[in-house]
Amino acid sequence: MAQAPQPRTSLSKSDASSVGAEAVVRILDITRAQLGMQVAFLVETGAPAEGSPRASVRFTDGPAASFPLLLGGATLDDLIDRVIAGTVPSIVADIAREPGYPENGDSSVGAFAAVPVAMSDGSTFGVLGTLSHEPDPLLQDTDAGMIRVLARAVARLIEQHGLTAPAARHAAIERIRTVLEGSGLSMVFQPIVDLDSRMTLGYEALARFGTQPERTPDRWFAEAARVDLGADLEMAAVKAALSHLDLLPIGAFLSVNASTATVASPAFLAAVRGIPAGKLVVELTDHLHIEDDRALGKALATLGMAGVQIATDVTDAGFETLSHLLQLTPDIIKLDGLLIRGIETDPVRRVLGQTVVAFAAEIGASVVGESIQTQAELAMLKAIGVRSGQGHLLAPPGPLPRSR
Repeated sequence: MAQAPQPRTSLSKSDASSVGAEAVVRILDITRAQLGMQVAFLVETGAPAEGSPRASVRFTDGPAASFPLLLGGATLDDLIDRVIAGTVPSIVADIAREPGYPENGDSSVGAFAAVPVAMSDGSTFGVLGTLSHEPDPLLQDTDAGMIRVLARAVARLIEQHGLTAPAARHAAIERIRTVLEGSGLSMVFQPIVDLDSRMTLGYEALARFGTQPERTPDRWFAEAARVDLGADLEMAAVKAALSHLDLLPIGAFLSVNASTATVASPAFLAAVRGIPAGKLVVELTDHLHIEDDRALGKALATLGMAGVQIATDVTDAGFETLSHLLQLTPDIIKLDGLLIRGIETDPVRRVLGQTVVAFAAEIGASVVGESIQTQAELAMLKAIGVRSGQGHLLAPPGPLPRSR
């Protein structure tokens, strides 16, 4: 690269005291050094107060004061918008030759590299980038791949350490609260069937969100967890599912999903109190060991005495979770779709499936195959002893049957 790295500077904000922020700045230092640029920066976009810029410079590394662009304002907003929209290249070796650069751009910038920072829920946090005062003919399109990898690392740090700015956090809280207030949350139900007779044994309740932004349910729950509303959203979904109990066909059970923290809460135990034995299955969505949480152990014991069945899943990393099964001794073990995908040709997946089936038989649990998509998967599951399952091949999620 043409430019030699400059001495490292500190954070642009008081976030410097946090471990996560220090890790972000270290990544900025690596980004700047690898591309031979003078400054690396992390900008957050969000919903700021009226009259404020949309883009907020959260972190810098290098002599940021020498780049007026990083002071914010319309020019920075314009550039960040274009980077996120993809209307300027990720690598610009000579900004004077880039027609997509804002006309009122910062004349101190000769070259830049910048990519969006995408969160696990599909949202965009902002932009990770670098700046140089002079054009850099050694910058290449292949450098964009490296900076994208670093942007993914930054995104994980943001999520793990809660580094989202107040404006973005507020916007996320408002989105979740809109759902909690009754707008956009609904339930669909996927049949769990006997693989031989195709008789419906029960229904798994699955949350659906009809409000903006349009994204998958797991991303809604992930965002709720990041702003400390995960348990609230889970309970809203559980209560919405339980409101359909009286509509279940005779003899069918209802399966709801909840994290171990939610299951251990008084609110959850109160919500399921009084449900007839054998009518409810609670599928744990994480793998916290009971011995690590006395409240969870007590809650599971209470549910068991009330006739509520406990389900947990095994993925294609299932050997690592067998100790979890030994400690939990669930009533139902679900083979995750990641394990089932390709089980008809993959001997490792097949052996793992057989191991789970044998273990389930020893503890008196049943095994359910999830996300069954092909006849080949179905045939192999039946061959290794799986007796029930669900998936689009068998029946897609939808409303409960009208007649009982």
